[in-house]
Amino acid sequence: MTDEIVTEKVSGASAIKIKQKELLEKLKEGNLVVVTRLDRLGRNTIQLLELVEDFKSRSVGLFVIKEGIDTRTTAGTLMITLLSTLAELERSRLLERQQEGIAIAKKKGSI
Repeated sequence: MTDEIVTEKVSGASAIKIKQKELLEKLKEGNLVVVTRLDRLGRNTIQLLELVEDFKSRSVGLFVIKEGIDTRTTAGTLMITLLSTLAELERSRLLERQQEGIAIAKKKGSI
């Protein structure tokens, strides 16, 4: 068994992740993908769930270090679903607050 560390220096929100694509192409049955945080893996809930489903169909596990989530368990798969949904909600709220702040700054003449 060979361990491989893949480092991607692209935003989690980026649609193009070359290293991730290469990793996904190499995965084999029984492999375990380990990520530091869930948001490092995908841009949104749908993308994350599609990856988890792809891993499951290929008998590949996913372990998220920060949250201690292991998709090789039923509870782990549930947690991925819940946390990815919450993360997407938080990102949407952040963008809304940012837009509100920009609108206020424009009204004040700061921008």
